[in-house]
Amino acid sequence: MNISTAQAKQDELHATATRLLADKDIENLLSKYGDPKFVGSYAAKLMVKPDIDMEIVNPNIINDDVIELTSTFFKMKDNYSVEIADGTEYIRRPGHPKGYFIGVNIMYEEVRWHLDIWITHEPIDTSNSNYVSLRKQEWYKEIDKDLLDTILLVKHQLNATSEYSKYASANVYESVLSGGVKSIDDFYKWAEIYDTEALFQRGKSRAT
Repeated sequence: MNISTAQAKQDELHATATRLLADKDIENLLSKYGDPKFVGSYAAKLMVKPDIDMEIVNPNIINDDVIELTSTFFKMKDNYSVEIADGTEYIRRPGHPKGYFIGVNIMYEEVRWHLDIWITHEPIDTSNSNYVSLRKQEWYKEIDKDLLDTILLVKHQLNATSEYSKYASANVYESVLSGGVKSIDDFYKWAEIYDTEALFQRGKSRAT
């Protein structure tokens, strides 16, 4: 795969994601519970999979609100499944914040899309992350196009293998931005000597 193909695939995914969000009125739905913010690959325009990540900060959110929101997703046309978790009193997984998690799988244009939604009482603070690429929420706005192209290409090449599930997008970001990785072969060499689980020590919610 070359960068032109990877970019075309990213653009297609991003356009479809934008249509899904509009057609399902997702932002308006979420705005009832706070100010939704897009993060991850959709925000950075580095998509390789039909996934959309969102965060909401609401110091007054309670269990009943989250259950109400989850119920709305559950009743939504073309809903496939909904997962809900209350991690407000503990860390659900190393690297995750304290907060509520809602995972929505929804069929759209014959593809199953996944929405990851975190709702926290305080802004998620990753400023002390082991990963340089996670220390700023919108790091991708400060990176030149050549590096973004490299990240996108390596992500797509990795996604085409059975190895993709072993890593997180942040592994690729960090390998390119801090490790000088320029190809998938470089990435594998980087992963052999770097603790790829280190990204999960990325910082904690200020609510911790």
